[in-house]
Amino acid sequence: MLAFLVGGIVGQIFGWRWAFVLAAIPGFVLALLLRYTTADISRSQSKPKTAEDPAFFAEPGF
Repeated sequence: MLAFLVGGIVGQIFGWRWAFVLAAIPGFVLALLLRYTTADISRSQSKPKTAEDPAFFAEPGF
C-alpha cells in the first residue's frame, strides 16, 4: 500500500516516468547488496561431473 501511495504522489508531482524510476530504486539497491555480500563460486572451483558419478536419484538412502 505504501508503494501505491508514494507512487501516486510522485506520479502527480513529477510524472509517471519518475514514479517508475522511484519504483526501480529498491531493486537496484537489493541487487548491489546481494552482489557484494554473497559468495560466487567460479566455474574453475566447481567439480565437473564425470560418467562415474552416480545420478542424484540413484544414491542410496533416497
